[in-house]
Amino acid sequence: MRGVYLLGDSHTQALGPLLQKSLGGRYEAFSGYSTARAHAAARLPSGQSLVAISLGGNDFGDQAAARAALVADVRARNPNAQVVWFGPFHSISPGTGARHDQQAEAQRAQLGALGVRWVDTRGFLHGDHTADGVHFTGSGYAKLASAMLAALRDAGKSEGWLLAGAVLLVWYFVRRR
Repeated sequence: MRGVYLLGDSHTQALGPLLQKSLGGRYEAFSGYSTARAHAAARLPSGQSLVAISLGGNDFGDQAAARAALVADVRARNPNAQVVWFGPFHSISPGTGARHDQQAEAQRAQLGALGVRWVDTRGFLHGDHTADGVHFTGSGYAKLASAMLAALRDAGKSEGWLLAGAVLLVWYFVRRR
């Protein structure tokens, strides 16, 4: 991949270095930041082939406008990039878990219409939490990074199959002439 950029919250502080080893590129992590606040603080690059976002765990209430603004800004700077959004992770903290579920469902409902591949991460890991019930142990983050890389590979494969299918269709119709 030509350029990879990852933007996220406190989970990205642990995941960023692990994903960077496999993907290269760069990441920005803003601990405790909502989607709107991370967007305002980020130094979004241009010319990336993949932009991965892992935000929403610190969001409260309706964040549709903040998500749409971030996606629009990412697209303006990276018009050819594949954009993948990883939803909030599973939390065993009751209040936080319910909020993560609410934000995940709102993301699911909105992001596909914005042309973003949304990944439900709540099933990636059920365990390896630290005492706060929100963050993970080192081995937990390693497992999450592996699951995220698999999701990115799957996203790349589906994009590749779409391109291959389009090329075959063009070839077929050109050949018929």
